[in-house]
Amino acid sequence: MIIIRGLANKFRSMNAVRVGLNSHYGFSPLYSLKRWYSEEKLESVVFQGESVQQEYTGVSQEGFSPEILSILNAPIREEDIEVTPDGHLYLPGIKYRRILNQSFGPGGWALVTVSVTVSVSVPRGPHTTINKTLSREYALYAHGRFIAQARGEQAYFSDEGIPTATEGCKSNALTRCCKDLGIAFELWDPRFIRKFKSENVVMVQGVHVRTGQSKWLYKLKNDTLEYPYKEKEQPKTFKK
Repeated sequence: MIIIRGLANKFRSMNAVRVGLNSHYGFSPLYSLKRWYSEEKLESVVFQGESVQQEYTGVSQEGFSPEILSILNAPIREEDIEVTPDGHLYLPGIKYRRILNQSFGPGGWALVTVSVTVSVSVPRGPHTTINKTLSREYALYAHGRFIAQARGEQAYFSDEGIPTATEGCKSNALTRCCKDLGIAFELWDPRFIRKFKSENVVMVQGVHVRTGQSKWLYKLKNDTLEYPYKEKEQPKTFKK
């Protein structure tokens, strides 16, 4: 038996793991994993013949306690909802993190990066960049149990914006993973979305402060447009 500390993988045999990593990295998978990732940083993985511990530890084993569920499934606070310029409702990433901290406690949950370039889950897999959009696979764990896996994505416009896009990508993946826990489930309900937008969202004509180009944008009724747009002034009318 060879014990390596790392995230579990989806291969069902040691030969499959060896072939997958050798073809991608060009050297021994066992040596590379031991060299790249110290035992203190990684979870436990056991390779023994045909037996490979799966990464979905504790999945659907049992439900969480009623106390945790009452926090996860609490009705969303409408004052926390934001709207994107193209009209999509969302909850800021910090709100999801706060709910997870209240539910599982700080340190009781983690969002782990997952490599999908090879068929083995390795912490800190690379980002994928296509047409100025950054994406990355993440898995959410809570109390040592696998919860959900999702790919986050975030657009960027220059290389200087990559660090910020990286954080946005992570928050996007967290939002998608939290859907499986029922957090802010209203934001995935078409009826709630239509009702909220009809009562709280308006469409205005925004003007780009540098180019002068105008376009129609969504915003909350009591909010202002964010830079680089400002709301186009409407011509004043006078009553006779």
